[in-house]
Amino acid sequence: MKSVSIIIVNYNLTENIRSLLHSIDKFVTNIDYEVVVVDNNSPDRSIESLTAEFPQFRFEFLNTNYGFGHGNNVGASLTIGKYLLLLNPDTYLVDNLPLKLYNFAEKHNDFGIIGPQMNYPDGSFQISYAKFPNLKQEIAKVLGIIRPLLTILHNIKCKLNSKNYFEVDFVFGSCMFIRRETFDQVEGFDEEYFLLTEEVDLCYGVRQKTKYRMIYWQGAKIVHLKSQITGKNVSARFKQEYISKWRFFTKHYSFFRIFVLRFFIVMIFSLKYLAHSVKKERKQKVKDVYLYIIKLYLNLTLERT
Repeated sequence: MKSVSIIIVNYNLTENIRSLLHSIDKFVTNIDYEVVVVDNNSPDRSIESLTAEFPQFRFEFLNTNYGFGHGNNVGASLTIGKYLLLLNPDTYLVDNLPLKLYNFAEKHNDFGIIGPQMNYPDGSFQISYAKFPNLKQEIAKVLGIIRPLLTILHNIKCKLNSKNYFEVDFVFGSCMFIRRETFDQVEGFDEEYFLLTEEVDLCYGVRQKTKYRMIYWQGAKIVHLKSQITGKNVSARFKQEYISKWRFFTKHYSFFRIFVLRFFIVMIFSLKYLAHSVKKERKQKVKDVYLYIIKLYLNLTLERT
């Protein structure tokens, strides 16, 4: 058995993958590890050229894109590591991250998922964990204060905590270090999520079904470019986010909680749509996105899936 299996799911990000693989090859030593790159049927086939450039790593080319979670599940099935290190293509290592995470996890047997600190390329801090979706978060998101608020709360938590790690609800899927035992207990990612919220669902399952905890650890760091995967089409990302959230709500929350969240989301996006309609200079695409979300949440039933 390998100590760590590094799994990277790609879709049209060959240059990012190249940088990430170079960083792995440069920094990762003194640990038995493997790397598998799962390509989700990228239209850009330049990814195939990397097989010759990195013969020491495995590449798996899928014929159909069933989503991010499915790609990671495929990667997990092809590997044999005691731990899984899931990395987005738009990340890269700055030191021996797998060894650090492995040694930390071996000393803390009650941690099932570990998320390291993420930084932007300039070294500035980047939020990489949060609480499970709730009404307060939705309000903060709509008001445009979610990221500043999370950063403030993070700073407070760090000052109050004597250790450099603390328990969280979930860590972002850009970089997750998971015990294979934990991953297997929840049967991996729910493949009904195509993109976004799948890591929230995974961590929720770990919280509900296993003895393990989710931990954010500042002792390990990684660089995340941010939005390379989803940022190229903001409208599509926004729509997908609320499709995936609905899946999460109906899968895990009570009827009353779903009703409240649904009511709020429809109400706030209706107000935003009306406000944008008054200001004629606003882009039509923004209004279309708001209208899509309104119709989506009005048409969906409150039955559990």
